[in-house]
Amino acid sequence: MELARTVSRENTLSEIEMYATVMRAISKFKAVYDDVSPQMRQFGKDARERFGVA
Repeated sequence: MELARTVSRENTLSEIEMYATVMRAISKFKAVYDDVSPQMRQFGKDARERFGVA
C-alpha cells in the first residue's frame, strides 16, 4: 500500500534556501574533516555565481 503525501507550498524550500542548506552542510563537513570534495567546491562556486555572492 502506497501512502499519498501532500506537500503544501509553505513546506517547500526556495532555491536560495536549498543552496544555503547544502552550503551549511558542506561547511560543517569541512569543519570536521578539514577537507571538501571537488564536487563540494564546485557547488560552492556555482552557488556564489548564481546569487552574486563574492
